[in-house]
Amino acid sequence: MDVSLALLVLGAFAFLVSKTSKVTEWLVMSDELQNARLAISMTDTLSPVPHVHGEYLGALSVLYPILLAPLYALFDATTAFQAVHILNAALIASAAIPAYLLARDVTGSRLAARLVAALSAFVPWAAMSLMVMTESAAYPVFLWTLLAFHRATVAPSARRDVIALVMVVVAFFARTQFVVLAAVLPAVIVLHELGLAVLGPGGSVRQAWPALRRAAREHVVVTVAVAIGLAGVGGLAAAGALGSVLGNYEVTATEGQLLPPGIHRSVVTHLDFVIVAIGVLPFVIGAAWLVVTFVRPLDRPAHAFAVMSLVTIPPLAYEVASFNLRFANGGVQDRYLFYVAPLLFIAMAAWLVDDRRRAVVPVVAAGILFALFADYAAYRASPGPFFSSPSSAFHQVLDGRTVGLGKRLGIESLAPATLISIFSVAAALALAVLVRWKRPRGETLLALVGIPVLLFCAYETSYVIDQMSAKGNGSRPAVGGSLEQRNWIDMALPDGATAGLVPSPEATFPVQSLWWETELFNKRADQSWAVGEGTTYTPFPAGRLRLDYDTGAVRADRPESEYLVTGRGDVRLGLDGELVKRNGDLRLLRPHRPYRADWATRDIDGVGLSLVSKNAGVRVYGRGRTELASVSMVLVAPPEDRRGYEVMTPNGYRSGSLAAGRSRPVRLELCVPADGFAGLVVRPTGRPAPLATTVTVTGLSVTRLGRGCAPA
Repeated sequence: MDVSLALLVLGAFAFLVSKTSKVTEWLVMSDELQNARLAISMTDTLSPVPHVHGEYLGALSVLYPILLAPLYALFDATTAFQAVHILNAALIASAAIPAYLLARDVTGSRLAARLVAALSAFVPWAAMSLMVMTESAAYPVFLWTLLAFHRATVAPSARRDVIALVMVVVAFFARTQFVVLAAVLPAVIVLHELGLAVLGPGGSVRQAWPALRRAAREHVVVTVAVAIGLAGVGGLAAAGALGSVLGNYEVTATEGQLLPPGIHRSVVTHLDFVIVAIGVLPFVIGAAWLVVTFVRPLDRPAHAFAVMSLVTIPPLAYEVASFNLRFANGGVQDRYLFYVAPLLFIAMAAWLVDDRRRAVVPVVAAGILFALFADYAAYRASPGPFFSSPSSAFHQVLDGRTVGLGKRLGIESLAPATLISIFSVAAALALAVLVRWKRPRGETLLALVGIPVLLFCAYETSYVIDQMSAKGNGSRPAVGGSLEQRNWIDMALPDGATAGLVPSPEATFPVQSLWWETELFNKRADQSWAVGEGTTYTPFPAGRLRLDYDTGAVRADRPESEYLVTGRGDVRLGLDGELVKRNGDLRLLRPHRPYRADWATRDIDGVGLSLVSKNAGVRVYGRGRTELASVSMVLVAPPEDRRGYEVMTPNGYRSGSLAAGRSRPVRLELCVPADGFAGLVVRPTGRPAPLATTVTVTGLSVTRLGRGCAPA
């Protein structure tokens, strides 16, 4: 390996790890949790087949969890979380290696290859290393795959074909979206051979068919693989199961239009975000070189790369735009498209060092073209978080600088898109003038253009990472917290024991966050339970606990967890068992088996609503002896109106009213028979109220007082 490349990779790693090693919070749920649970499952089962909570999960991007699995096997969950972020930094930095090799193959210049390697390591999307997300592994894999494609195309052999096909599979398991690369490889081979035969020196249309026959002979392995693949696709399509190869993303192939309304504008907008994020010049220069090289092939490496880039970028952009329009509310998520940035870096470097193709008219045309489409995106300041579009964090700088410049020039309405358009045309014209008049050497031009672009990308990358760290997941920064005691469940459980989570169904971000991170930082919290037909905090498989309200029996639809984690504020059900540990609003319980309710409610859901026009019941179940129990609750009126209430027990009656937005604690005693139950009824009084403004029951708890009593 080039020593300078090794130093560059180490430098990029050192920079990234200085940021990622400080991360103490997750940013994206439930994506990060899914990758961690898949890794933990793989350590337990020693199988790469994706399972969560003991059930198969069609998350086929398993390469990243496979890489994480050794860390979760060696360390506790909190230490593994830190180690994963160090691994992320190494993976992103390693993308410089395939970028360097590909650039060297295309340009023949080590200096150009070093510039491309540095640019590929310092892109704003390196901020994805702050998260337990597949992008960290997918980025270098994408570049290794294209390197394999390029080498198989330039110098065909059975060995290189096999490597290229293997990389297609690896790329698919790195990110499901890379399924499009299966079509890229044969397309590159065919278009490259046709281009050389028809457009190359001495070429003609008559040479097209011989070129295709030659390509088929030289790429027998790929030809056979394509035939098998097409037969498989045809069979799956006939059976109506073609989308099943995408696992959880089957809906992307079966629901809605693949080219929905507005897709062309969305494609341009996504490309705008990527192009602006890498400093505009790599596109203006690179696009010109790609087109010129495609239509005027002078050598195999350059032409093969031009074909590969032009065949890869548009399908990937349309795939991303289609997904976002149909399943992501039409927003821009450039984290799905940033993989193409190194292709533009390589094309730019090739133009700068290649005197034969340094045509200036195409560069000016590309500058004008981008200026025309730059305003498809707004580049406005955003409050964050930025995990869907890391580059948009830098739009705060673009917007702020544009406003400042506009004030100096007396232009109040100056927009970032306008300034970017002006820069695109001006930079292209300046470059054309420089090349025409001065005719600088390739190394000189590489430095004059490449160094400013690199400095811009490096500054932007540092800024974006710092912004994403500061914004975190929207409720707290990604850095600065403590991981101590986050794995409290694992620490409290005896060796070999596992726990199931019984999350409250409240769909608020703080409540969901609590359960997300509880499972994220505790390896042995390996199950999730939903009560009745309720939901849980994740889309992962969950067992169901079904209550018999008359007897208190609780039936589980899968083997019962030995330990359960419940929420203190859950008003649906309290399980009979021994309290092992409290941690804030959560309790680790060892329930008596078979499961049985200590108390339960009816017509009060997990967030305390449902008191509209019917009675809400609370029952406390007998535990083999007659005893006195205290039932405590807090009744809360809606903020906009007063509400009345009644609480009735066999031994008493209590009523009252609540001022708007006020609460009142209520405590009553019940004599619970040895067998059966004792109950009370809560109901609102006064005029009927809509669900959103009814009395709310919170803080429900039952305490056995340890004294005998006489049932009413």
